Amino acid sequence: MSEADLLRLRHVAALARLELTPAEEARFAPELARILAAFEELARHAPPAAPAPFEPAARTRPDVPQPSLAPTEFLPAAPASEEGFFLVPRTVGGAP
Repeated sequence: MSEADLLRLRHVAALARLELTPAEEARFAPELARILAAFEELARHAPPAAPAPFEPAARTRPDVPQPSLAPTEFLPAAPASEEGFFLVPRTVGGAP
């Protein structure tokens, strides 16, 4: 395992917010080097990709307001509702 392989592994691990032990670094650095070598080999045989032309008109549609459903149409399908709103479990800050 080269120092460059180890530095590359540490960089990737930091991007992924992983903390690797020295034993894991010793195991994964050569594996990452082999994976990257395989991608380099593929890149040598693949034609370079041409950037797609930017055509905003072809990728967007006009923003036209549409009528929405009335609460009486969608609230009956809700597992729970109160005063015209959906009731859902709290997801931030724990239980009330």
